[in-house]
This record gives sequence, structure tokens and C-alpha cells, in this order.
Amino acid sequence: ELEFEIGANNVLYFLVDTETKLFYIGEAAGLVDRLRQDHSTIPKWNYFRYNVLPDEMFPHRKTIERMAIRDFDLF
Repeated sequence: ELEFEIGANNVLYFLVDTETKLFYIGEAAGLVDRLRQDHSTIPKWNYFRYNVLPDEMFPHRKTIERMAIRDFDLF
């Protein structure tokens, strides 16, 4: 299904492995290229979603990713 996401750039994305209940948050300049790379911390993810950030947020993408990770860090 990734071929439908071509053009999704400057994103914050979320991967889920529904069997093991693992959750991963990442950022990418280009979603498709990033999701085609290895995700060794969650190798069997079977669900994803993403948010496209406004262009002016491009320099702050990593900071937003870290904030989202802290928001989900419950332990």
C-alpha cells in the first residue's frame, strides 16, 4: 500500500505491531523511502499512520518527533 503514499513528505509517522503490541514513532523527509528501510526495533509492524507537517516545520521535525515520543513514554 506504500505506493499510494508517494508524495508524503516531511512527516511524523507511527508504526504498530498489533500482535506484540509494539509502537514506534519516527520522522522522515520522505515517508515511502523511510518505511522501505529496516526498522529493527519493530520488524513485524503491520499498521502505520502518519501526519504531514507544514513546510515551515521541516527544520523542527526531529524536535516534534522527540516530543511525541515523550508524550507516549508512560514508564
